[in-house]
Amino acid sequence: MFSGYPGQLVPQSILDLAPVLHVHGGWLPDYRGSTTVYYSLLMGEPPGASLMRLDAGLDTGQLLERVQYPPPPPGCDVDYVYDNTLRAAVLIKALSRYVDTLALPTGEKQPEEGTTFYIIHPVLKTLALTHRRSYG
Repeated sequence: MFSGYPGQLVPQSILDLAPVLHVHGGWLPDYRGSTTVYYSLLMGEPPGASLMRLDAGLDTGQLLERVQYPPPPPGCDVDYVYDNTLRAAVLIKALSRYVDTLALPTGEKQPEEGTTFYIIHPVLKTLALTHRRSYG
């Protein structure tokens, strides 16, 4: 399992040793990169979290699990509580299945296309939390 700073990539020499899992705070491949909860909200889509087997790219690894969630409640700390809660829930789901089957999901290769987002501007962050669209 890998936990690192946003944008930090695991070197290929480590990836060659053993599979490395990462729970990304975004619905892959639509929301690659950083602060994707906010970008999901701005687009009127439910935030998600995705478990993947890391590869050398940025959020391009084989998908093992994805779950979408309702938006955070008003006043919730998105960065330190909500996003981490989504990630933990996806990891618990996958690990629970692993305990039952003693195998990770086979996963699926992500399509090449997807959108990479970067650290969100504070104004856009405020808009994401205050001007919510309904999910369709």
